[in-house]
Amino acid sequence: MWMPLLILAALPLLILALPGCAYTSPWKRTELGKKLMGSNQPVLVSLTQAQRKAGQRGPFFDQVRSVLADLPARDGLLGYAFRFELLGDKAWTITAWRDEAARDQFVFRGAHRDAMRKTDEVLESCRFGSLHLLPGDLPPAWPKVLEILADAPAHTPPAHTPKTSAP
Repeated sequence: MWMPLLILAALPLLILALPGCAYTSPWKRTELGKKLMGSNQPVLVSLTQAQRKAGQRGPFFDQVRSVLADLPARDGLLGYAFRFELLGDKAWTITAWRDEAARDQFVFRGAHRDAMRKTDEVLESCRFGSLHLLPGDLPPAWPKVLEILADAPAHTPPAHTPKTSAP
């Protein structure tokens, strides 16, 4: 008898906590990432935060699924993870690359390039950051990633949309 009342009393607290809840994928290390684990050569870690426009959850996640499906096939990728708010409008990525050239090949080609062409339709803003880590130190901790991105300037589409071909 008292259990339903306890649940009912806790419900407002649960509802207040949900907007801050996020799904975080596990780190997916590629074969190259495994091979370079003991390397003393720092690698590029790219960080992104995307805030989608209201009403664009479906189209945004359609693009995310396409990019994530294409990502593992990209040359020079060491690993990746993503995170998104369950009830909010923000999503984050961590990708680790052998070098800037490998990262740029991903950004300016394939599914990512196609998604970037639609940013003005689905995104309110984006933030970008990067750091260099040894392969054995991957992935960076999410609190550090979120801190870096919180300090990064917000860009609104189409100002942050990359050109359509690699430099």
